[in-house]
Amino acid sequence: MAANLSEAVGEHLALYGTGPDGALRQTITGTLVTTSDYSSTFRKVMKTLGYCRSPHYLRHWFASTALSSGLSLLDGQGDG
Repeated sequence: MAANLSEAVGEHLALYGTGPDGALRQTITGTLVTTSDYSSTFRKVMKTLGYCRSPHYLRHWFASTALSSGLSLLDGQGDG
């Protein structure tokens, strides 16, 4: 895991802890965030910002950007 990601996860844990089963993502009531919860919230935020994007679009954008920057999507290591 990249150092900055590890630090961000540590900060999140320090602020919010985990769900009852150790999950990082939970709702305000402590239940797990479902795919439909995430997708619905993501689309609402995008609409508020004036974008028509889905989580699936974001996944493809990330993959294309990573590949064009030389990052392997299979092992997380760049070309160099």
